Amino acid sequence: MTRLALLIAVAAAVVFGCASSQAPQGPPPPAPDPQAVPGPHTIHVTVSGPDDTVMRVARAGTQTQVELRGEPFEYEFTEERDRLGELGIAVYARSASPGQVHCGITVNGEVVAEQSAREPGADGFATVGCTIPISA
Repeated sequence: MTRLALLIAVAAAVVFGCASSQAPQGPPPPAPDPQAVPGPHTIHVTVSGPDDTVMRVARAGTQTQVELRGEPFEYEFTEERDRLGELGIAVYARSASPGQVHCGITVNGEVVAEQSAREPGADGFATVGCTIPISA
């Protein structure tokens, strides 16, 4: 649970706890939807793999391709949008060399996508993909 969600839950408990003790006790309020937690959100992207690892990042209709050359990629940014489903981030990596290929995306410190592969698929590449898809 993020700090913001925890603060909202504590604030709700304080507000509702101050209500008259004569009020009927109903079921607890539903937990806040993590997709609807107000921004800003801290997004952290990581990708790693062997020397020949190629990473592709897609967002807002643009794609960027980077050869990692064995160096891990880490990038963190802040997004102001309220709904995570509005972000539309996709990160893919692939390698034909032995070794682990890995990608991960965290939002506000919580893992929302993570994948690792050691063995190549039928195409001869170990391939991973991590996304925060755009919600309908």
